[in-house]
Amino acid sequence: MPITAYSQKLKRELDPEQLLSLLDYDLKSDPDLKELPQDLRDYIQRDLVCPECGVDGCVIVSRSTSRKNHKKNKAAVKQPHFRFLKKNGEENKHHTLCFHYTDSKLQSQKES
Repeated sequence: MPITAYSQKLKRELDPEQLLSLLDYDLKSDPDLKELPQDLRDYIQRDLVCPECGVDGCVIVSRSTSRKNHKKNKAAVKQPHFRFLKKNGEENKHHTLCFHYTDSKLQSQKES
């Protein structure tokens, strides 16, 4: 799960927070990306590529929060990141020699 991706349009490598800030999306009001518009998701999928192997098909993944804290004050335990998937949405798209190939495989709940 790469924490950065290369934007072909912006011509630089960005993490999700930097990208959304440059696209004028208010991440503070929607930290779990539940309100992220589909057109913005489509743009991300078309524009971003893996910084290591150059594959497309980028999906932005929201942060993970702890389950133990109170609903209003959930602590972030995993930062937002990117995933590169094939069109069926299930398979890892990275080149087998890419640094992110093994960590982008979808895992069952028990494995993660």
